[in-house]
Amino acid sequence: MQPLKLLAGEKKSFDVLTPGLKEGWTVESENKECYEQPEDLAMRYRITELDHPACLEILEKIRDAKDSKDIERIAVSIDVLALPSQELRKLFFVLGSRVLSGMIGYLLSNVAGDDDLAAIVGLTQIRHSLFLANSAAAAIK
Repeated sequence: MQPLKLLAGEKKSFDVLTPGLKEGWTVESENKECYEQPEDLAMRYRITELDHPACLEILEKIRDAKDSKDIERIAVSIDVLALPSQELRKLFFVLGSRVLSGMIGYLLSNVAGDDDLAAIVGLTQIRHSLFLANSAAAAIK
């Protein structure tokens, strides 16, 4: 089983979960925190071809969002089970690690069971991959 790769604030949210919810889950500190610059996300948006109508709708809503709370609300409404995995990967690539962090934080504060934690594990792994890619890109700029 993959570990939850959590930032310090997320770890605090995990720590307050009931012992029954935490049982069986491993937490590792996320130590590659490197967020995209706005121009990086704009480039990703231009070069990524999203085909699924739900993905296009999500991007349109996020583009029209007023603040980070709006973006978080939109992001957590994504029905990840309804989207093909390839489209989901492209969507998260375009949304970036900051939006994923918002989703992870929200989901951690609303965990109801192991299925929620399994979804969070997946999101933290995706975010870690984005952090690694961002770090590598920043090193060559």
